[in-house]
Amino acid sequence: MSLVDRILKALPIKRKERPETRNVFVGIKPDDGAEEQRFPSNRIVSSKLIIDSPVSPITSGLPLAFVVILTALKQGYEDFLRHKADREVNRSPAYVFRDGNFVRVESHEIVVGDVVKVLSNEGIPCDMVMISSSSNDGECFITTANLDGETNLKKFRALLETKSFTNDETLTNLKMKIECEQPTTNLYKFIGTLNIFDGERKKVSLSSENVLLRGCCLKNTDFVMGCAIYTGQETKMGLNSRKSTIKFSRIEKTMNRFLIFYLCLLLFESALLVGLKHNFFSNDENKNLWYIDNEDSPSFKVIVEELLAFMILLNYTIPISMYVTVELQKFFGSMFFEWDREIYDPKTNEAARAITSDLNEELGQIEYLFTDKTGTLTENNMKFRQCSVNGIKFVDVYGKLCKKEKNIQPDPLRSYDEVIDLLKAVALCHTVRVEKVDKPNGVVNKGFSHEEECIPMSVLNDSADEADHNHNFQASSPDEKALVEACRDYGVIFQGTVDNVMKLKIGKTVKLYKLIHTLEFDPVRKRMSVMIQDERGDATLYVKGADSHIVPRLTGEKETVFSSCSDYAKDGLRTLVIAKKELSKSEFERDHEILTTAHNSVANRDENVALAYDQVERDLTLVGVTAVEDELQEGVPETLTSLRTAGIKVWVLTGDKEETAVNISYFAGHFDKNMQEMRLTNRISEEDCVEFLKQNKKILTDNVHGQYALIIDGHSLAIAQKCCRELLQEVCLLASTVLCCRMSPIQKADVVKLIKESKRHPTTAAIGDGANDVSMIQEAHVGIGLMGKEGRQAVRASDYAFGRFKFLRKAILVHGHYFYVRLAILVQYFFYKLMLETYYWCIPTCIGFLVTFIGYFVLTTIYSVANWPALFTPIFYRSFTRMCENHMWWLSILGLIVTCIVPDIVLRAIQDAKLGFKKSIYRRTSGRSIPYQRQEDYTDNNIPRNVTVVSNTVKGFANPSYDSAMESTHL
Repeated sequence: MSLVDRILKALPIKRKERPETRNVFVGIKPDDGAEEQRFPSNRIVSSKLIIDSPVSPITSGLPLAFVVILTALKQGYEDFLRHKADREVNRSPAYVFRDGNFVRVESHEIVVGDVVKVLSNEGIPCDMVMISSSSNDGECFITTANLDGETNLKKFRALLETKSFTNDETLTNLKMKIECEQPTTNLYKFIGTLNIFDGERKKVSLSSENVLLRGCCLKNTDFVMGCAIYTGQETKMGLNSRKSTIKFSRIEKTMNRFLIFYLCLLLFESALLVGLKHNFFSNDENKNLWYIDNEDSPSFKVIVEELLAFMILLNYTIPISMYVTVELQKFFGSMFFEWDREIYDPKTNEAARAITSDLNEELGQIEYLFTDKTGTLTENNMKFRQCSVNGIKFVDVYGKLCKKEKNIQPDPLRSYDEVIDLLKAVALCHTVRVEKVDKPNGVVNKGFSHEEECIPMSVLNDSADEADHNHNFQASSPDEKALVEACRDYGVIFQGTVDNVMKLKIGKTVKLYKLIHTLEFDPVRKRMSVMIQDERGDATLYVKGADSHIVPRLTGEKETVFSSCSDYAKDGLRTLVIAKKELSKSEFERDHEILTTAHNSVANRDENVALAYDQVERDLTLVGVTAVEDELQEGVPETLTSLRTAGIKVWVLTGDKEETAVNISYFAGHFDKNMQEMRLTNRISEEDCVEFLKQNKKILTDNVHGQYALIIDGHSLAIAQKCCRELLQEVCLLASTVLCCRMSPIQKADVVKLIKESKRHPTTAAIGDGANDVSMIQEAHVGIGLMGKEGRQAVRASDYAFGRFKFLRKAILVHGHYFYVRLAILVQYFFYKLMLETYYWCIPTCIGFLVTFIGYFVLTTIYSVANWPALFTPIFYRSFTRMCENHMWWLSILGLIVTCIVPDIVLRAIQDAKLGFKKSIYRRTSGRSIPYQRQEDYTDNNIPRNVTVVSNTVKGFANPSYDSAMESTHL
């Protein structure tokens, strides 16, 4: 009875009894109630492949099955964690307008054409055309940190024709048709039209300011409604994300190549041994050996059977158990990574996470590191630090404004007379919104004289009550928020804008200003302006922006501006120049007419607005210069220095503006002051890009030891990749470091891919904290996510995650180093052990003395599965220097002895005892070899009693020639 039959018989299964007789019907149907019988097919099967081998197939198959099952369980568990994170996102609640009211559904149930309602502080679940909002003017504010890394507020607005659809009743009567382009990766471009049927058909054009993208977060607005146009992977966020692929480390790829080599070696050896065997029996003297069966004419079937038999005997050449041990070693290594207290963030109470353990050793092989800026290198928290008025510099010291003088202790100002104009200009020139602000009560102060402006500092600070300091400012730029907060701390408090009336509290006096025009910031002008009118009717234009775009429009002294900006830039501070223009009544009417006409124009509106801004923002008077600091995360400069010393090149990829990114690079230590800048920015033609790259390639090639920093913007990168990809690749690799700004998420991934596909194929890593970093994290060999303020999309897509950028030094230079060294030792040990054991024991076995060594194969299988020395030695391996630093060297050495030497000693002792026992089984008596018997079975003359022994093991052992062969084999 076979093993399967025994198992089936032992199971409590009710089997159908076979009837004693069978009924065969010919030409008639079975009787009613007659039980139908089934009979076997008339097919004859007599072929059977029998592999004559002393090793059971189970002995070789179980380790392989164990490897496959263990690997499948590990990969399945890690994939389950990713599926769990995806399910959390897909099941997030959303409100959809169906059957006359809004119903709550899961976000994955949203379909194109649904009207979706998003509440304040919630994420946008899909790309949708904005219909209306809680604001009467149809505006809303969102943050796009997950798309471009910018946490400042951005204004979006609904169309004039749809902003009134704000409730269930009006939405029931809404009938419209949206025509738009197919989804693209461009985050800043949208082309479409909206046809609304309200009595008559109206066709209105749509732009990017009417579309809310998935991944954004709604701020400062109670709710917003929109029509879904792109869902799932067709959203701009989805198109800017790469599909996750299976990542393999370099060691795994090398192991697979060696595995193919050893598999070919196994086939060659088995074929060679089959040939040697038949060559041996081709000799007539060897054909009649009594102890080995001989086939006169070997057939193809016999050759295949013998080939498979030798492959089973030599199957230990293939290191199956090595894969089990490698998986266990990686698993335990990832546990040590998560248990490390030095990469635990107490602020967020987050420990490091090894989301996958397959790439542990790859952390120690990183050559290029690509990092985001906002939220990764910086805290994204601006702080006012210094300012300059009329060439006199002031510095913030613990919340007090002090005059900055060389070699003199800073002394807080007794009055703000010198800086009151600057504080008032900063408090008015912005687009900041204040949450929960009360409307003006209609009481208008008649202004204050110059003497009233010279308010003592104590009066200014003390006049700000607790409610003023609890204002929650929301700005379109973090610089604006930092400046307005600084003004609040100094007693000039912006209390909000209601119905285009700005409320400003200076000391104990409240002033009201009417906002006439806001000239919003754009990357071409690099400045923004506001035109306001005070209570007396006097109009003023306040302007702030980059020094390069403000200074040429100033009247009067300009050298002080350049000096102050240069000094602040050396300290890594972000500067803004503040200017103003007091308008006479005629100038006010003229500029007001110019701006109004430009904004109301239909044809060439953008060009007309840009021309109007240029005409108005002229003949400015300098007010002052401000300097703010984007706080770096703790330990960023030290981490970048350590990585650079280790030979790792760090690239910064950000969606932020060029000036901001360059300033942060200098302040963080990414750029050195001695580096020469090469700017591939604002290029508009392919010829321009090619010429720039050729010139700089020659410079880099001629000055190998020079320090050069390459700065690229997103638009120029797109042109260069299209026309001269290889040339761009060469220049990037020759540069000391690279900064990429104004990058879309997909461009970040393209940059990583550009380096991955270079001739050297270096190992890359990418680190980020937002959804805009997901693409490059998935593209890099190793993806690292930061548990930051921009959600958990980067963490879900990463391979490793922790809370702070400074932990990268420990993760790469310590854990990565140990992971690689430990795994390298493990793999080398395995190949050595398997080769030694296979060829030391299996070659004698292949000669024909198989029975003696059957027990060894079982022992070797157990030893290979366990592999305590190979498993635990790499896990606990640490450098001797590190052990001495921790005063634990003696414990580590003891661990090496216990885990490496003792098991081998025990194993060899068992083997020697086994072989000694088998050798003692033969005793010579009167020149004869006899089987071993118990002492009581022997007579006094050492002649055995009449004891019958039936055993295949000792059959034929009385033959002297075989006895000699066996004895020589033992020796």
